[in-house]
Amino acid sequence: MRKLALAVILLLAPHAALTQVQSGTVIIFNFTKDKLVVAADSRAVYGQSNIPPDDSRCKIVAFNHKIIFTTSGVAVRLKGSSPLLDPVEGWDNADVARIAIHSTDLSGSDTQIRIQNVADNWATLLLDKWRSYYFFYPEQVRKFAEKGKGILTNGVFAEAQQGEIHWALAMVVFNDSIAGGPIARSIDAHFSECSLCGQREGHKICAMGQVEIPAHVCSRNPKFLSHIKRRHASQSKKWDADELLTAWLVNMTSVCDLTGTVGGQTDVLDLNKDGRIHWLARKENCPENQD
Repeated sequence: MRKLALAVILLLAPHAALTQVQSGTVIIFNFTKDKLVVAADSRAVYGQSNIPPDDSRCKIVAFNHKIIFTTSGVAVRLKGSSPLLDPVEGWDNADVARIAIHSTDLSGSDTQIRIQNVADNWATLLLDKWRSYYFFYPEQVRKFAEKGKGILTNGVFAEAQQGEIHWALAMVVFNDSIAGGPIARSIDAHFSECSLCGQREGHKICAMGQVEIPAHVCSRNPKFLSHIKRRHASQSKKWDADELLTAWLVNMTSVCDLTGTVGGQTDVLDLNKDGRIHWLARKENCPENQD
């Protein structure tokens, strides 16, 4: 009987989860002398074209007034209304990040080691969820992996201590050659796209999600930052040039992106090297801090 029930679930499952996944993003990280500036769009798209995009997603999260988290790829998996038709649990990458932070010993160790441990725990918690997802919906997971060039989801954690920005990037990846199954975590990962964008030496722009447009803009405009300074000097005196550049790259991606997966309001946050977190732009539905 149990085998029959499993067979029924496997038969019906592919039809139950088509609308249950949210993805789509561009996130820009601007590493400067004094701070890390992060900007992100707000759009999430679903698995079916007749479901309109959701432009209210909070893609930058501040935890405990000291750790920031951002995520791209498949960031949310909504649970279906029927357990029989949808046997895979739902999750939100930000909720998993909160669990990872609370379950990691944040005292006593080096800050970089701590933030790396948080990222590792986050990826480990997601690993079982993605393996369950693949068991019931292998073709959907393969499509996500193809779209993400092998990356199913990734997350960045950052914290400032004693005048330094410490950050870690972790991923859940798909690769048929992985021993023990095609889904694994990738820890101590690195950004695939980082470049200068008219900044001074030692600064850099990195991106996650739809990275092609920011990379193209920065590579074609070596004096881009000075152009941004001139253009926006009279528009936003409260923002410095690095903050304007970071937000502008997200806005430019939103305008130029042809996939429809980037859009909505741009949220912008500073993580200063003294540990202070300062929001420059934040949607009303996104909390200033989460514990």
